[in-house]
Amino acid sequence: MLLSCPMVKIMGRWPESKWFSGVVAAAVLGLVGVTGCGAGPPAEEPEEITPSAEATEEIPINPYIIAQKPQQWVDWGSHVIAAEVVAEREIEPSYYLDADLQGREVDLALEEVLWSHPQAVTPVTVSQTVSLDVSPGWSNDNPAVQEGDTRMDVGDTYLLTLADSYDDGEQDLICLFGSVSEADVGTVATVKKELSELVSDPDRAPMAGEAWDARFMRTRGYERP
Repeated sequence: MLLSCPMVKIMGRWPESKWFSGVVAAAVLGLVGVTGCGAGPPAEEPEEITPSAEATEEIPINPYIIAQKPQQWVDWGSHVIAAEVVAEREIEPSYYLDADLQGREVDLALEEVLWSHPQAVTPVTVSQTVSLDVSPGWSNDNPAVQEGDTRMDVGDTYLLTLADSYDDGEQDLICLFGSVSEADVGTVATVKKELSELVSDPDRAPMAGEAWDARFMRTRGYERP
């Protein structure tokens, strides 16, 4: 199953704007060799150490909503899941990106389904592996993420919300923007309990054949051109 994230696409494209800028810096330590007086050859020059961590560039966007709260997840989402990122690859994104940005797809191994909307259109199950478009993934070959969201790295486990959508004649799932966070056992248990006590807004329930952005516009009283 191919899942697509960014969450909100208008005609296949996010309206422009994303996450804070700058992020990680790496420090390099040089080790100096010392020789005894008049004994043996001089020590070799130490090799330069290249930082392994790269700064993640944050790409500005203008999302409809930044869904960071559980109530937003149950109002706009279809499933809240815990999943490990098991692979990544560069792809041709399904929507326009600037020339210096590259598309990225990750494979997620679902470990737990914490909550599902009773009217969810597309089902998900534990042990299922899904592919998710998380473009942009790189900027001039450096790691990138949309401003306000979390970059999902291979080998780590995350909580995220998937929402039913519809694109190019196919029903699919997209990632609810702002819903991604790192997961651990304690966090998963706490969030699962909180979700079980929440009631979703019936007017925002997913419907087959309706794109997520169309649902947002409909429930907010806007008409699409």
